[in-house]
Amino acid sequence: MGNTVNVIHFDGTRILIEPVRNPHWHYTKLEYVSSGDIPSFVAQAELIAERARPQYGQYYSGEYYDLAGTHRGQMADQLGERMTCVGFCLNILKGFLEEDYLSYQDWGEESNPEPGYLERYCASLDIDPETVRDSHRRITPIELQATARISSLPVSHADIQEFVPELRHFLQRSRQQNDSEE
Repeated sequence: MGNTVNVIHFDGTRILIEPVRNPHWHYTKLEYVSSGDIPSFVAQAELIAERARPQYGQYYSGEYYDLAGTHRGQMADQLGERMTCVGFCLNILKGFLEEDYLSYQDWGEESNPEPGYLERYCASLDIDPETVRDSHRRITPIELQATARISSLPVSHADIQEFVPELRHFLQRSRQQNDSEE
């Protein structure tokens, strides 16, 4: 990976590790990962990219990818590797940091703006919604980006609320600027 800034992400169907190509993409180096740990973090991300098989689902219960790239957690047996792009990032961060990055319990079922999502999704997989209801949550990408401004772990929902509107406005301006340049 060299000196290129790369991102690892789950796009809902596959894991990608790719260079940051868009000059309007914004990223932050987390202070929880020291500069000396970056090669280890990159190696773990590459291992996860090889071994992980996530599937899209709006769930997170504190799962993580361990140092061997194996998905672990209380609901891993029930749900498998079901997560959003944010859940994928949280799985990686928790595994590397070996502690919760986010107070994920602050987000409940009400965090999903799509009514009936849990019931429809569980019906499609023949899962009883009551067995996974406590894991059903939607943490947005903007909320995850806002956590980079917080210096103590785990980051709570309340910690980021003042940054979310500012970040949303900043990203909208960046998109408009990008659109006008194309």
